[in-house]
Amino acid sequence: MISTGRRIGMTAESTANQYPRPGVVYRPVRDAEPIAVRLAWWRDDPRPATQAAIELLTEPYR
Repeated sequence: MISTGRRIGMTAESTANQYPRPGVVYRPVRDAEPIAVRLAWWRDDPRPATQAAIELLTEPYR
């Protein structure tokens, strides 16, 4: 709906960087505080896929 020019929305800066869309213009809101994006998981989750996802998603922020 946003790309039709009939709606507006707010999103994280990472969305603008990682998922650009034709017809959508991202503008910073300069007088707003940054919004943290969090990752949460069960600490005792033994599945290897969970640890792999944590590594994949946190690597860019190290």
